Amino acid sequence: MADPRPGDEQLVLNHLNDPCPLLYIEEWAEARGILELYGIPPDKLNDDRVGRALDAIAPYDNDIEEAIVLCVLSRFGKIDTDQIIWDLTSYFEGDYDESELIRLGYSRDQKKDKKQAVVELNVTAKEGIPLCHRLLPGNASDQK
Repeated sequence: MADPRPGDEQLVLNHLNDPCPLLYIEEWAEARGILELYGIPPDKLNDDRVGRALDAIAPYDNDIEEAIVLCVLSRFGKIDTDQIIWDLTSYFEGDYDESELIRLGYSRDQKKDKKQAVVELNVTAKEGIPLCHRLLPGNASDQK
């Protein structure tokens, strides 16, 4: 696997440690000393640059997810995949009038006035390790 590009590790760090919207990622980088830790000026992690990078890899997200899962399964061979749990969740904050995914639909959280996206997630039953996910429109039925 190729070495991470500047910003890759920092975005993961942000999501694991102190998640914030991309709009504030530059301020987060400044406050967390990313320049001192990684030598990357915070303005190189602004929302436009990070957003363009995420857009560039979006067509490959399934391949990336598959490669990560296969790597985890091979490296940590004791993961029990005999039983997989399928789970759905749905909710979203913000205005996304032009989105194909963010829509009104059945709200599992009883928030009927909120738009949402539906996330399907498969995890191992024993360890709870995510194996794959799929993002669906907020009005998708879970009856399938």
